[in-house]
Amino acid sequence: MHIRILTRLIFPLFCVTLFASSAVSPAAAAPNLPLGPDRATEIPDRTLDPVVVSGAQMPAFGNVPLDDLFVYVYDASDYSWTQIPWQFDEVHDGLYVALEDGKLDADDELAFMIADGGDMAPPGQWITDPASRNYPRYQIAVTDPLQPQNQEWVYVYRSPTLTRNVNTDYVDYNARVVTSDTYLLGLMEGNLIAERLELNNTGGDFLDRTKVRIAASGLSLTEDDLVFDPDSDAAWRLIHDGQVRTIVQFSAYEDGQLVVMLTLTNYRAMFLMHPSLDLSAYISTLDEFRFSADLTPAVVGGTYYDANTTAGVTVDGTPDGVPATPLSSWNQVSHPTLGSIVQVIDSASLGGTQRTYYKDDDTVDPDDTGDQRSYADCGIHVTNSNANLAFDVWYYTLPAAQPNVGSTYADYAENPLQAEASEQHWTCAAIDEVDIEGPTGGYTDTLYTFTAIITPTDASRPITYTWSPQPEDGQGTESADYRWDTPGIYTITLSAENCGGPVSTTHTITVEPSCTPLNEVAVNGPSTGYVGTLYTFTAVITPTEASEPITYTWSPQPEDGQGTESADYRWDTPGIYTITLSAENCGGPVSETHTVTVEAGGRHIYLPLVLRSH
Repeated sequence: MHIRILTRLIFPLFCVTLFASSAVSPAAAAPNLPLGPDRATEIPDRTLDPVVVSGAQMPAFGNVPLDDLFVYVYDASDYSWTQIPWQFDEVHDGLYVALEDGKLDADDELAFMIADGGDMAPPGQWITDPASRNYPRYQIAVTDPLQPQNQEWVYVYRSPTLTRNVNTDYVDYNARVVTSDTYLLGLMEGNLIAERLELNNTGGDFLDRTKVRIAASGLSLTEDDLVFDPDSDAAWRLIHDGQVRTIVQFSAYEDGQLVVMLTLTNYRAMFLMHPSLDLSAYISTLDEFRFSADLTPAVVGGTYYDANTTAGVTVDGTPDGVPATPLSSWNQVSHPTLGSIVQVIDSASLGGTQRTYYKDDDTVDPDDTGDQRSYADCGIHVTNSNANLAFDVWYYTLPAAQPNVGSTYADYAENPLQAEASEQHWTCAAIDEVDIEGPTGGYTDTLYTFTAIITPTDASRPITYTWSPQPEDGQGTESADYRWDTPGIYTITLSAENCGGPVSTTHTITVEPSCTPLNEVAVNGPSTGYVGTLYTFTAVITPTEASEPITYTWSPQPEDGQGTESADYRWDTPGIYTITLSAENCGGPVSETHTVTVEAGGRHIYLPLVLRSH
């Protein structure tokens, strides 16, 4: 590649390439973001991560207009389908392009968030759009390679009659500013520097700038040494601002050709930077290369972690003895109020001798760039690096006060979610039978609900329900409400029909006169008495016109009258006794208690009187 984009240095391409790698800076997204559909994800630990599916994985949709492809998830709890946020990004010659042909090619990409995934749908469950059944669909099974037992599913349909009905937009780009509901990332005009980062809507600028240091062939360069030829029109260019991600490239013109030096892919919860320029035609190795992200004084009081510094060190502008070897592929800065950043660098392609770079020193360094001070300035330092600079950097932004979780997110970045696409065709799962669930007895002027029970339960939707006679409510649905004004025996007929045809059943209910429920019951009887004496207690119901039959239950067991409205009790020893009465009719039970104090007295012996005559 021959590029004549000029800087004020004698080694223009070299500088441009290296600073492309510095253009990545942290972006934020909290891990406890609300999910899309109202369900719990089966991959709960990775809700920040996207899923990317290539067009090559969906060959039956090759050359199909992208506007005819739609992404749905299935909810097995109610057999429903919901569109989720998605986007297709066109790729040409290995680079994202704003517009190619508007049709799905093998190298194009489908992107969605795993947090929006759904359940696996049986082949007979299909969206209701009739046109979609003329084409196959693709089931996308997403697996977490770190926990292969965890899966989510989405489905890609083709239809010329569908329309997009989901309005969620996870991330936006406007005038060199990337925003989501959890971060704001600012990019420098006309240069590859990231110069602003706000986390979790706190309003504080977390980032001083991204920094690059390079030494080769006697040159010592920094990001400030970059000045582009005005004719090159070097700029950040938006490729696609979709519902799931924004793709932005920093590029410039050389001999009328647009040369892409950096691709920045931003998601709601994470972003990925990929510089991809090969300098090996100009130089075989770099004496020194450093890429790091220097933060602002706002992070003072936070904690820095990496694989060699698991207990963490305080960010305070005072130098620390952080080990440089072995290289840590990740680092984390966690602040108690602003938020936390995890940076993961895949630097294997750089070769050379690689070390962890970390500097925390608020002493002004006139040879430094940015604010000329270092606060948790962290990244990678390489000696004898390859001149082909192509590597990836991920940034995850987490809530404030995170413990050391960097290795977990490094595992996520290095083990992306796996998507397997399988072609499926519409097949009808007919209804074998339908039953009606509901009462077989009832009362006039009372509303009763009857529900259709379908066999098999996963019969193809949609299902049309027809109730006869016309219900009070619910016609056309799986549940219907009925009420009858007069006593009698009534028959309900239900017909259920899907793609396999109709089935029907009947249900009979015996309706009796309407129920007047019991409001209360009282016990009428003495509250005091004597041992050995028989006492009668009588139930008094309210209202007196409560519907018959009424069941009376006395406790403890009476001497006589159980099951009737009057019961007889006799006690052999003194004491305080409690009688409980439950009365129940069609309206349900009511109960009451009555206390009797039984004494020993009250028994008298009468002797005959004998008179003598005188």
